Amino acid sequence: MNNLSTSSLYYNGKFYDRMIEFDSIFFKYNLNFWLQIAKIYSPSSILELGCGTGRITIPLAEEGFDVLGLDISDSMLNQAKEKYSKTKLLKGKAEFLKSDIRYFNLEKKYSMVIMAEDIFTDLFSLRDVEYCLSCIKQSLRPEGLLIIDTLNPSSEYLSNLFLCKQKVVSAIFEHPENSGTVVVTKSAECDLSDQTVTINLFFKLPNLAKEIVETIKLRIYFPQELEMLLNYNGFFVEKKLGNYDFTDYNSNSMQQILICRVK
Repeated sequence: MNNLSTSSLYYNGKFYDRMIEFDSIFFKYNLNFWLQIAKIYSPSSILELGCGTGRITIPLAEEGFDVLGLDISDSMLNQAKEKYSKTKLLKGKAEFLKSDIRYFNLEKKYSMVIMAEDIFTDLFSLRDVEYCLSCIKQSLRPEGLLIIDTLNPSSEYLSNLFLCKQKVVSAIFEHPENSGTVVVTKSAECDLSDQTVTINLFFKLPNLAKEIVETIKLRIYFPQELEMLLNYNGFFVEKKLGNYDFTDYNSNSMQQILICRVK
């Protein structure tokens, strides 16, 4: 999994939220999907793995669901707790817990476990996947749902990675602690030999001449590979969607959204 540094800007909760705000249209679209899917299945409790700053956890609680958000980053969780403490008109409840998504042991069983926003791509090895799915199985109630949302390595997506090597603007926002503007650019490259995407983030901070560079790696999972991994680890795919508008999956879909149950 990605190594988290306490000094990381990407995993800084305040920076992360401002980067999301820059792409607010997409993230509102994505959030609306999770609110709708929760209303469709009406789970009594939800476990979100890799909850970050509570972008999905808190709105689910606002809509009346009891949610536990799990993440490994202290900065992300501190930001989530701060935002939650300021939230009004809650119909449900949110809690937050620090843990690795590969190694968690919860007493409570959940009706729904969600892995949103490509969290599954943080699992790099077969052992990572096996450990994570084993923990999920132990945390699910009978007939509970696991919903995984991860990128779809379509031919268009892969060709863009190979052809577009230049840096592009990822976010522009006011520094959360100091005066001045932060500019974040990024570049990406793909290595199909180990099915990874390397994203280089370049942070231009006010009053700092040199950019700060951080690297994030994501693991690509091809459609049949992902379904086989789920099958071998005791899950079956009940439904597969290709986007946040609930359209069915096809090879050109933007995402792979798998709605699964334990076999």
